[in-house]
Parts: sequence; structure tokens; C-alpha cells
Amino acid sequence: MDRNGSGSNWLLGALGMALGAAVAVLVPFVVLKFGSGVEMGSFAATILSLCGITGGTIIAVASAFFALVIPKKNGE
Repeated sequence: MDRNGSGSNWLLGALGMALGAAVAVLVPFVVLKFGSGVEMGSFAATILSLCGITGGTIIAVASAFFALVIPKKNGE
């Protein structure tokens, strides 16, 4: 256990950051790869890609933040 009592919170934080990065990478990939098949316009593809990147970044940053600030024990 480290000094702030976070125990295995770093593992959950790392998992959340990895999932956030996956969302940030895979959403634009899927939109750009399969968006032409449904005749999506370039403006819509750009907006959806930016939403995926922004959403994935928010997930990763929030996961890292809460893994650092939330203690594992209730008494802390």
C-alpha cells in the first residue's frame, strides 16, 4: 500500500486511461472507415471524430484524477 492508501486504485486508473485512449482512437477510426459506406458527409464525420477524441480524453483524464484522489479506505 502506498503512502496515501490508494492500494490498487492505480490499476483501475490505468485501466480507465487505457479504455479512454481506446475510445479516443477507435471512434474516429470506425467513423472514418465505415462512414463512407453510409454516405456520411465530411462535416458529420469530422464532428463525430472530434466527439470521440474529446470523450476518450475526458474518460482518461477523469479516471486518472479519481484514481489519485479517492482513497481506498473509508477512514482516510
